[in-house]
Amino acid sequence: NAARWTVAMALGLRQGEVLGLCWDDLHVPSDVASEGTLTVRRQLQRVTWRHGCPDPAKCLTRAGQPTKRAALCPQRWGGGLKPSPPKSEAGRRKLVIPATLTSELRAHRKEQLTERLASEVWEPGPSGGWVFADDAGRPIDPRADNRAFKDLCRSAGLPERRLHDLRHSAATMMLDSDVDLKTAGHMLGHSRVAQTERYQHVLADRKSVAAARIDQALFGQRRRQS
Repeated sequence: NAARWTVAMALGLRQGEVLGLCWDDLHVPSDVASEGTLTVRRQLQRVTWRHGCPDPAKCLTRAGQPTKRAALCPQRWGGGLKPSPPKSEAGRRKLVIPATLTSELRAHRKEQLTERLASEVWEPGPSGGWVFADDAGRPIDPRADNRAFKDLCRSAGLPERRLHDLRHSAATMMLDSDVDLKTAGHMLGHSRVAQTERYQHVLADRKSVAAARIDQALFGQRRRQS
């Protein structure tokens, strides 16, 4: 699932949006030089289990021990990993995938298909299957996803970061690459421009650099002469 991190870094998707992607949400052309498209239609979330026992205080687990935790109830219901609609209408969006990322997703799909054909327990999943799945075809637990990212940081010899920092990095790179606020906000799924304006420090830094270069171009020679 290496492409999982590239998607977050290149497109700035939220964790639940990345883990909620299904193959029917992607258009990955066979032409290696072409860009693809990705449509965010859902997010994957962990929902708290509810007790199925009439008296939770007297609930018995499979080990025969009493518990008040609904997650351990043998008759639990309604919990686990569940797909849900995006947080807002702005969260429903269609994005163009850079050609390099499209190629990486194409390779990921072939690798996953090989694993799927070799597996005896692979679960097909909805809408063509999960783009990023575990070794049985099931969706990836957000907690396991967080652990995998921290392991990746350590193996690379880098300080541990929050997984959500990839989204901040993506936003910073968009603005640093002269993507306007409205377009960047659409890509990030922001419902208000004010949410994207939190990254205005990037633009301020660029303005400072531009001012310094203009100063050097216009007045550099005068300074040297003085």
